[in-house]
Amino acid sequence: MLVHGLIDDPLLKFAEHIQGGIEETVNLSPFFSAGGAVNDASRTTASPEAVLTNRLQNAETVANAAEAFDWQPQMPQPSLRSGILLLEARRAKPRSLSPELLRCHFHNSGIELTAYEHGLDRLAMPADKLEPAALDWLFMALQNVA
Repeated sequence: MLVHGLIDDPLLKFAEHIQGGIEETVNLSPFFSAGGAVNDASRTTASPEAVLTNRLQNAETVANAAEAFDWQPQMPQPSLRSGILLLEARRAKPRSLSPELLRCHFHNSGIELTAYEHGLDRLAMPADKLEPAALDWLFMALQNVA
């Protein structure tokens, strides 16, 4: 999927390059996100059940609002939800962008996500309840990219 441009995941690309023995300068920003995720997981005092509840509520909140910005949430049945949210663009512009370019548009709006072909985006929800300012920021990015 990496070779054919069907997925854009900088950390996965980096790992593939390391395994192939290719030496080059790489974008280390994915390590900051990974470090943030590790830090976030280690600082929470909430139980795993409470963290999952927060992630699921965040995903539900974002999914409900995303539809107003022409993004279609791809929600599995409730028992299979994990706090990962897939959003698919309804408009032609974001659907026509390469995964790398789509991810760059979100990155320029301050949102890190994994992008796939045909305007499909994967967002990992935080362990804490999203604050209104963070939601506004995310919704502005969804509107700008759509």
